[in-house]
Amino acid sequence: MEQTMNRFLEFVATLDRNPRWALLFCLAVFAMVMIPAALRPLWYDELVTYYIAMSPSWDRFLESVQTVDLQPPLNFLLVRISILLLGDSDFSARVPSLLAFVAASLVVFQLVRHRLGGLFGLMGMAVFWCVWLVYFAVEARPYALMLALLCCGLYCWLAAIERPRWSRWHTGLTVSLAALFLTHCFAPLFGSAIGVGELVRSVERRRLDRRIWLAILLPLLILPLYFPLLRTAHSMRFSPALESTMALLSTFYYSLVMILLPVVGIVVVLGYAVRDSGKPWCKIIRSHELAFCLTTLAMPALVGVYCMISGIQFVGRYGIGAMLGVTLLVVAILARLLRNPGTVLLITVLLVGLFVWSKGLTGMQMGRYRNVSLQYREIEPNLPFITANGMTFLEMDRREPTQLAARLFYLTNNEAALHYIKSNMFEGLVHVQRLFPIRGQVVSYEQFLATHRRFLVFAMPSDHENWLLPKLKDDGATISLRMEAEQTGYLDRHVYEVVLPGPVATINGN
Repeated sequence: MEQTMNRFLEFVATLDRNPRWALLFCLAVFAMVMIPAALRPLWYDELVTYYIAMSPSWDRFLESVQTVDLQPPLNFLLVRISILLLGDSDFSARVPSLLAFVAASLVVFQLVRHRLGGLFGLMGMAVFWCVWLVYFAVEARPYALMLALLCCGLYCWLAAIERPRWSRWHTGLTVSLAALFLTHCFAPLFGSAIGVGELVRSVERRRLDRRIWLAILLPLLILPLYFPLLRTAHSMRFSPALESTMALLSTFYYSLVMILLPVVGIVVVLGYAVRDSGKPWCKIIRSHELAFCLTTLAMPALVGVYCMISGIQFVGRYGIGAMLGVTLLVVAILARLLRNPGTVLLITVLLVGLFVWSKGLTGMQMGRYRNVSLQYREIEPNLPFITANGMTFLEMDRREPTQLAARLFYLTNNEAALHYIKSNMFEGLVHVQRLFPIRGQVVSYEQFLATHRRFLVFAMPSDHENWLLPKLKDDGATISLRMEAEQTGYLDRHVYEVVLPGPVATINGN
């Protein structure tokens, strides 16, 4: 027994000194869990990324960025490069995000390993993966890239402050922040966490590190690029169901730590049970690093308040930078409680297992693509097929066969949308039709009803973006349910047949 224990302790010590193979194993597990989700069809937001990335001209690219997606251009360029290198597929569009998240994970591993050793580095990476925002590793959107660049900026900053002269780490800090600011309009808020950390360091030192401040402030020259994007964003009206609230913000923070709370609780109990007290706080995390972590955690609240004031929808992915802060703080707590390498390995295995088990985070997203009913394709195949939701329209246009795409419509009417659902979120699809190579048709409500009296509507009555069915009902249409499916691969799952008698009351709109 003693010999076995000695061998185990020797194995753990070797793993702590050289965790290379364990790291490769963990990355293989990550790929096994995440790649299947990366193969699913692109959804609405990702299709916007795809079409902008594949714009046929620079003018079209700039116009699409400024009028459709309202984000800086870096992620679109990387997606285009990925598709050109790997071929035109849904997976290729997600490769930049997947690689960015892996890069972020490796930075977290190296940051923690440098301070606490290889086993804690593996633990830090496992904690990172257990945060629910890991899902954005397989989204063709800028969030994983934003997180990776924030991680790189932190790494370069911590390395640069150890150098007495301008070094490659100073340059890396400037480049990381500049690239970060080119990923998302909220990225500068998380980049400012490095500025807050450096401010705390400056107060402690009682003098400014001019080289560091120059590296931090230079990327601010990029910020004027945001102004036209924000002006367009403020013209949009979101459904009241999507309004930003304090309850929504609280849910975000709860979700951020929910899956980690049981693990931390186990470690606390275990630490006290075996008196396995770890390193003192001063050797785990320094004050300027703590300031950085706390600032990243505060930024989603600031974003949420801004969204409440401006009427912009707040979604959890806007706060992805907090993922880095919560990871480093949780690791700091675990390092304070744990000293025994065997216990650290045990908790790391537990966290990796938790990540594999919680692949339901991706599995839930895959659920809508399993056991789908295609019956909607066979119902009255000669009638126009209208989607009540703009997301469904763009997704069907991409995935459906030519026969259905040829009779696919989305109807617009700004005043009707604002009247029935208080939102004009998808009225901009009229611009999408001009900018993107879609097969379906976006036409005004009045224009369509002037020439069609019988058609199909694909909808969900509970959808907060569905203004079309209430409007048709008020215009005297006879609406009958033709199909109700559990899964169709889209948000909409009901098909209605609509018959309109006589002339239609007109609402002036688009």
